[in-house]
Amino acid sequence: MSILRKRDFPDEKYTNVFVGYDYGVTKFDNGDAFGHFGIAVPNLQKTLDSIKKLGYAAPSSPSEEHCDVFAIVVDPNGYKFKLIQRDSSREPFCQVSLHVGDINHSILYYQDLKCWCLIGVGIWNEANCQKRLPSTKTFAYLSYDMDKRRSTVLEFEYNYDKTNYSKGNGYAQLAIGTEDIYKTYEACEIIDGGQTVTIPTTSPNTNTKIYAVIDPDGWRTVWVDNSDFTKELEPVSFAHEFKCTTQNKKQQL
Repeated sequence: MSILRKRDFPDEKYTNVFVGYDYGVTKFDNGDAFGHFGIAVPNLQKTLDSIKKLGYAAPSSPSEEHCDVFAIVVDPNGYKFKLIQRDSSREPFCQVSLHVGDINHSILYYQDLKCWCLIGVGIWNEANCQKRLPSTKTFAYLSYDMDKRRSTVLEFEYNYDKTNYSKGNGYAQLAIGTEDIYKTYEACEIIDGGQTVTIPTTSPNTNTKIYAVIDPDGWRTVWVDNSDFTKELEPVSFAHEFKCTTQNKKQQL
């Protein structure tokens, strides 16, 4: 991945590089509500070999399910990443998976925003998918584009025996771009289940218009003005040093 933006917020004690690193905090409670991040890679076996060579844990070989070749890896902070093999993908960051308590409500909420399309629904039984056993979970997939190869997919996972999850304090927010922050705000205000946290405003640190809302499952989403955000992107990269927890030496991020 390439670093596209870096901002310091000394008053709030954190640095933002698309994800925040809180000063003085070394561990978070991730809870069990967050699913995983999905990353598309052209050669999954080669990627797994590289991860293991760097000293991190990874499966020896990929798995296959519903025509997808994938592998699950866990980063040093305990977050799951689903590496998905794809020959070509315009957007390598291809998926965000969240657990929800009412999948139908979640689907309708994001569809009513007029920018998300339902591109697929699936049921699953983890015991043995080849046998006709009662299903244990349902998945729903939403995206800006009907072709999932061209857009990041928001995956909802609903487990039949569980409706309440612990979000811990590791999850911050999901940022989504919008062409009109005010129309998004108006839509969220009339849709059942959402709760506005921050009305449309301009961030004093970046001059970007944002709007924050809590969805029906309690996930915080920040809508970001596409035009303003594009102006923030920095073509000049920078290096950030950190101590690798597994190799005990400095690397470049």
